[in-house]
Amino acid sequence: MVKEFPLDGALAGELRAFFDEWQVKEAPYPKGGGVVPESPRDELAKVLAAAFTQDHEFLLTLLADERPEVRSAARDHFLAEAAGSALLRSKLLEGTVTGGLRPDLLRAAVFKGLYSEEEAIAVAHLLHSEDARLRYAALPILDVKYLHLDQVRDESNRLLSDKELDIRDGASQALRGLEASGAEPQKA
Repeated sequence: MVKEFPLDGALAGELRAFFDEWQVKEAPYPKGGGVVPESPRDELAKVLAAAFTQDHEFLLTLLADERPEVRSAARDHFLAEAAGSALLRSKLLEGTVTGGLRPDLLRAAVFKGLYSEEEAIAVAHLLHSEDARLRYAALPILDVKYLHLDQVRDESNRLLSDKELDIRDGASQALRGLEASGAEPQKA
């Protein structure tokens, strides 16, 4: 219903206050199974993420929410904003490392090519993490578009012996990508 009305600043502010109020009032989101409590926040997040795209802290708050629908509502808006903001990309990397943001968001940002140069090197450091989710999130950085050829080759070869199958597969794909691009000689 909210989507049918034009969203001016006053209405957006009221909806945000309503969203914040529900965030405090609603029953906790179940972890590990259970009944998901009803809440209007899922729908409100869709409207508010679009209305408050410039409020990066609000988008980060939505992305850290327990409700998947709330996170999903902010995802594309955040990625679009992060494309033009080194600070947001830094917050994404930091939030992922500290556990405040889910690694799949970082993976999506890397896939979109948002990290380059020194930022790409910072992402590549996650390939050495003890946490397999962080290593997996950083895998798309293994590309000569973001890192030097030697680093892509060396990291990919090292990750071929990772204990996680998905990470070994990603490393193998990175090496195949080097061969297909002509950056690495084809194996006989």
